[in-house]
Amino acid sequence: MANKVLPPARRIVVGIDYEQLGDDALRAALALAVSAGGTEVHALHVNPLLDVIPSSQRRVQRMDNDVERVRARVDGVLAQWRQQHGDPEIPAISVHISNGRPSTEILRFAAALSAGLIVVGTHGRRGLTRALLGSVAGEVVEKAGCPVLVVRPIEHEQTESVADVEPVCDDCQARREASNGQDLWCERHAERHPRAHVYGYSGGGPVFHRPWGFH
Repeated sequence: MANKVLPPARRIVVGIDYEQLGDDALRAALALAVSAGGTEVHALHVNPLLDVIPSSQRRVQRMDNDVERVRARVDGVLAQWRQQHGDPEIPAISVHISNGRPSTEILRFAAALSAGLIVVGTHGRRGLTRALLGSVAGEVVEKAGCPVLVVRPIEHEQTESVADVEPVCDDCQARREASNGQDLWCERHAERHPRAHVYGYSGGGPVFHRPWGFH
């Protein structure tokens, strides 16, 4: 099934590292590539520490080591994918290494490939931590020349209790049936709470929902 959410992307650039979040970003890129069909995945690891290594020989050795580590990480994600979904039917999965500022290198690489999508992960840091460490995802979203998918851990914070959905009152139900769905509320609810009930329909019959934010 073709992906209908994002525009076609024949090349997807995904920023990866040696953490679980990088693996999650790669899995998201694979899923989109498989869904779109005919889409390459280019996994890019950026090592900012290479800029401070003075010897060119040491830099080359470090990059060679990084290539092997990143390739092993990608192979691990691919092995898990094959166990769950079979072999991904995409033209290519490539591993790339760069050094410098991560957001800058990701943007530069995506532009060089004319990528249609960038996938990056974020821990969702806030406050002082964000100020000290910066946000690669935020900078990529701000400056990218193509759509960006940001992958982050699912950590919903429920700041207030949400009331259970209440069933429709008997008078509202009777009014709806009598009017064949033209009138949704009884006289009491129509006057006091014009959005007291929202009605939806499914194959199994009517489904009643409370509007978001209604108390």
